[in-house]
Amino acid sequence: PHIQMLAGDYLCYADLAHDRGLDPHCRLCQLHFNRLAPAEDMEHLLTRCRATCDTWTRIVPDLLNTLAASFPNNRLLSSPTHSFLTQFILDCSSLNLPCDIRIPTSHQSFTSITKLCSSLIIAQYKERSRQLKNLGLL
Repeated sequence: PHIQMLAGDYLCYADLAHDRGLDPHCRLCQLHFNRLAPAEDMEHLLTRCRATCDTWTRIVPDLLNTLAASFPNNRLLSSPTHSFLTQFILDCSSLNLPCDIRIPTSHQSFTSITKLCSSLIIAQYKERSRQLKNLGLL
């Protein structure tokens, strides 16, 4: 799923809505919280979905602690935004990130941070798939 997301091949409901005219809203948030849910885009999938927040809260502290150990002045630690956090999780070395967030590929912590980001993506993907399958939506 990580490579698919980076390549733009992972289709979330917002993408399907644009391409096929489907409802763009997060099915899990709609069913779990009985209200109109936000559009399911990459940012929602990776950083905002309340239906998969248990997975998120289990892994993100390790990611932030690893980041803090190597980059204590990284802006994600003091003022994270969902859009920067999403981009960071997808590619922490992305040139789309500001310099005070981006991790140089040559840094000794790059591999461990990248692995944690991938672990988060895979865990979110598995939890989302499990829930959708249990609800008969996958």
